[in-house]
Parts: sequence; structure tokens; C-alpha cells
Amino acid sequence: LGPGSFTGLRVGIATAKIFGYALKKRIVGISSLEAMAVQSATEGRVAVFLDAGRSQVYGAAYQKKHGRLKTLLKPSLMTQEAFMKKMEGMRLVKSDEEAPTASGVALAAIAAASSGKFTDPYKLEPLYLRGRDCNVTLPKK
Repeated sequence: LGPGSFTGLRVGIATAKIFGYALKKRIVGISSLEAMAVQSATEGRVAVFLDAGRSQVYGAAYQKKHGRLKTLLKPSLMTQEAFMKKMEGMRLVKSDEEAPTASGVALAAIAAASSGKFTDPYKLEPLYLRGRDCNVTLPKK
């Protein structure tokens, strides 16, 4: 679901929706941050983050026990300084140390599906944490 590149998210989610509709299969949505937390070897409280540019990070925090996650902080956009302060005392997982992988997404998806956390394909949306950088406005007539 993201965070990630705009085009990559749109293509990936559109593909998942099409397969879900065509094959009449249920789907689950997994954030990049959740995948990083699941694939991390760390148990207990873990904070994961991706560089968002502009001295900001996309970050989230989870309680991990036996490979299962409980969300402590939903994915959010904040300054790196604020994130580090908020996550003090937690094991930090940074994207350039443990980038989200397909196996991390698969592990998180299996856990979500086994817990019955399916997403309605009509409601599946990318996880955009930053507002649009560019807006087009038409002149008034």
C-alpha cells in the first residue's frame, strides 16, 4: 500500500484489484512499513522508517511477538528528529538497513489473512502520507 513511489503504488494496487475482481479472491493491503517490521528479526517494540526526503521520514511502530504485529503508531509522516524522539528506547529499523522485501510483504499478508483482515477491493487505496506537491488549477472564466 505504500508509502512508496506514486506510480508504483497505483500500478500495484490496480493489479491487485483486477486480480481480486477477475478471480473472485479476497485481498489484503500491507504497508511497506508493516512489511519491514515483520521481516525484522527484532521481537518486542520496533520502530520502522523510510526516508521521505525534506528531512522527513515515513514511520510507524509495532509490538512484535511471534511474528505477529500490533500497531503502536500508524504509518505517518514527520520530521526525522520528531520520529527519533518519539521512538526513543525502541529498536529502530531503517529502510537502507532492511528495505521492504516481497517476502516481508508475503509474511505480513499471510498473518493478516489468517486473522481475517481482508480489504474490500473497491475500498483498497494507496497509503499516501504526503499531500500533493503539484496542483493544477484552471483559470476562472
